[in-house]
Amino acid sequence: MTTELKDRHLLPLVDSLVGASLCGLVAILASTLARGHSWQIVTPLVFSGVLLLVSVIFGVRAGVLGTLVATVIFALLLFHIEDIKLADQAAKGSLAWMLLLGLCFAFFFAPSSAAFRRR
Repeated sequence: MTTELKDRHLLPLVDSLVGASLCGLVAILASTLARGHSWQIVTPLVFSGVLLLVSVIFGVRAGVLGTLVATVIFALLLFHIEDIKLADQAAKGSLAWMLLLGLCFAFFFAPSSAAFRRR
């Protein structure tokens, strides 16, 4: 199966989807744990560490996709957006910083391909 994926050049796509899915699952877990607590505003900023880890392990594409997926999940589940607006300025700033940090991590610190595939 691996040689078939390698022949079709699908391994980078699979790595990206695995990394983005991992970001999505951890974002869902983090948003359900943080909901209702006083530290829910800083949860996306702490999540930036997960984005850095996923970017370094799975590559640039996974970091970018994971950042976008996590931003949408936090906006929907943690901050309850209504009419595509966040009412709380602190929540909006926290999501914006997570988005900026995640994209910067993906482009500046991540390899172009998955770290465990390079040999």
